[in-house]
Amino acid sequence: MAFNCKQLRKARQDKGISVESLASQVGVTRQTLVNYEKGETYPTVELLPRLAKELGQDILFFFKETQQENCMTTQKMAPEGAPVAAGATSQANRDPIP
Repeated sequence: MAFNCKQLRKARQDKGISVESLASQVGVTRQTLVNYEKGETYPTVELLPRLAKELGQDILFFFKETQQENCMTTQKMAPEGAPVAAGATSQANRDPIP
C-alpha cells in the first residue's frame, strides 16, 4: 500500500481549500504540500492525521488506488540508502519496498 498523491489533491480540491491554506493549517510550506501532491515527496506519519482531519478524510483515503495513473509510477527513484516511503522503490534493486 502506497501513498496516493492524487487522493491528497482530490480531497483538497473537493473541500475547496487552497494549497496555501492547507499548508498553513497543517504546518508545512506551500512548496512541501505541492511536492506531496505531485508525488515528489511524502507526508510524514506524524503529518498524515493532521491532513486527514483538515480534509475530513480517514487516513486510509490517501492510500486508495484510483483509476487514474498512480503518482508512484512517475516518481524519481530515491538515492540508495535514503529512507523511502512504503511502496517506493530503491535504486539498488528497483523492486517495491514493502
